[in-house]
Amino acid sequence: MKEVELIIIGGGPAGIAAAIEAARAGEQGRGFAVVADEVRNLASRTQESTREIETMIDNLRSATGQAVSSMAHGKGQAEQSLEHASQADASLSEIEQELHTILEAGNRSFQIALRQHHVGDTQ
Repeated sequence: MKEVELIIIGGGPAGIAAAIEAARAGEQGRGFAVVADEVRNLASRTQESTREIETMIDNLRSATGQAVSSMAHGKGQAEQSLEHASQADASLSEIEQELHTILEAGNRSFQIALRQHHVGDTQ
């Protein structure tokens, strides 16, 4: 009867049917009970493995979602950096133009000062 109880503990209609068949078979049913018990153990391990796989899939989905989120954030930061670099380039171009204008004005002032100095020397 121990085999019958183990099969019934496995639960479900298949376990109960196996227990009944083992009980009907008497002594010859012990082999059947052993096989039924192994089937129950295999089903239990299959359920456990299925739960582990579901957990792994959930973890992978979560990690994938986080990776996608991180990539989107990184893309946004890269776009913002590109915009800042473009603004810096435009600012540097403006500074270069202003420096060129200042240099030209300085050269003109220098030329005027030289002419005035030269005119003063000739008088």
